[in-house]
Amino acid sequence: LRELARKHRRVLVVFYRGGWGPLCNFQIRELTTAYPEFERRRVVPIAVSVDRAEESTKTRATYSIPFPVLSDSDLALHRAFHVVQNVGETDVARLKSKGMDIERSSGKKHHVMAIPSLFLVDEQGVVRWAHADPNYKVRPSTAQILAAIDALGLPSL
Repeated sequence: LRELARKHRRVLVVFYRGGWGPLCNFQIRELTTAYPEFERRRVVPIAVSVDRAEESTKTRATYSIPFPVLSDSDLALHRAFHVVQNVGETDVARLKSKGMDIERSSGKKHHVMAIPSLFLVDEQGVVRWAHADPNYKVRPSTAQILAAIDALGLPSL
C-alpha cells in the first residue's frame, strides 16, 4: 500500500464482501465510473476481498475496473485493518441458497468476509479518513467519499 500511495499520493482501500454480492458490485461500478475524479484528487482506489485471485480477476474484467482488485483470501490485509467479519453457518447456508457461495469464491472454509469499509491512506501510510459498518447495506456514496476527500484539503491535480 505504501508503494502505491507514494506513486499516486493516496490510496483508497475498499474492502468489499465479494464479487458475488450485488451491493458490492454496485459500489465497485460506482467507483469505476468516478475513477477520473479520484485520479484528479491523486487517489487510486484498491478493491480487496477474500475472493480467490481468479474471482478477483473475473470481477475486474466483468466491470472493466481501471484500478487494482486484490485477493486476500488468507485475510492478512483484512486483519491488519480489523475488518474481519465471521459468517455463521446459518448465513453461509442462506447465502449459498441464493447462489452466493463464499467457500467457492474464497477457496477457503474459514467463513470470513470483509466488513464493508473504506480507508484513505496517504503517502506516509497514515489513514486520513475511514468508514466501516458491519451492516453491509450502510455504505457512503461515491459523492460522499469524494466530499470527504475534499474536506481533508489535500492538494489535487
